[in-house]
Amino acid sequence: MPTRALLVSNFVCGWLGRLNVGCGFAVRVLAILALLVVASDAFSGGSKAAPKKVAKVAKVAKVAKVAKVAKVAKVAKVAKVAKKVAKPVAVKKAAAPKSSTFSTGTEIGVTPPLGLFDPLDFLSRGPDVYRRYQEIEIKHGRLAMAATLGVIVTEAGIRLPGYLSLDQDLKFADVPGDLGGAYSSVPLAGWVQIVAFIAALDIAVFRQDPEYAPGDVVQDLPIDWVRYADPEVKAFKLNVERNNGRAAMFGILGMISHTALGQDALFPIVSN
Repeated sequence: MPTRALLVSNFVCGWLGRLNVGCGFAVRVLAILALLVVASDAFSGGSKAAPKKVAKVAKVAKVAKVAKVAKVAKVAKVAKVAKKVAKPVAVKKAAAPKSSTFSTGTEIGVTPPLGLFDPLDFLSRGPDVYRRYQEIEIKHGRLAMAATLGVIVTEAGIRLPGYLSLDQDLKFADVPGDLGGAYSSVPLAGWVQIVAFIAALDIAVFRQDPEYAPGDVVQDLPIDWVRYADPEVKAFKLNVERNNGRAAMFGILGMISHTALGQDALFPIVSN
């Protein structure tokens, strides 16, 4: 800028000297020209300097954008690692615990000579399942005892009085004493009544309450049920019932097998 102003001033002074213009006028002209030169330099210099500033701003923006992208990538990476770490781990389901109250010395049904006989490992299924199996065993034992006693009484010739079926003119005395004859002689309606009566007793009358011991189905019924205050006597009686029920289940199964084979239910050897 100084070089350009000096050249312009020399040129103007030489031009004014030729025109014989006064010195004061020349100074004024030079001042005006100097202002014009400065203004042109300012405008031209500003237009050239602006790109540098803009470039600097763009560079700063680019750096900020890169930093922001890097920060976002870092956050995403940290979130991915956290998600991988927080992945749920499969937990093995623990096996059902055995009944903590079971004792081979005091448990009803654990009697000599077999003692604890559990070849199918029912005890590993938990106390609730074991309790259910106890109730089923007692119930089946009682039904088997009644069935065995019924076969013995029938074969002994003891019959109920009256008619078994009025439509068929069938009396109880006409029913054969063997198991096969009783099964085939009783009408279908009679078997339906027998099954319905037993089901009603099991569901409504002699219903098993979980609060009571297995097999204790009398509860508050107006029945003079025998109760034993002595724990040893009570355990002995309950074990006797359990063993008699088991024997009766084998007994009635054997009687049915004998009858199916064409032999007498009680005396299969001497009958034929």
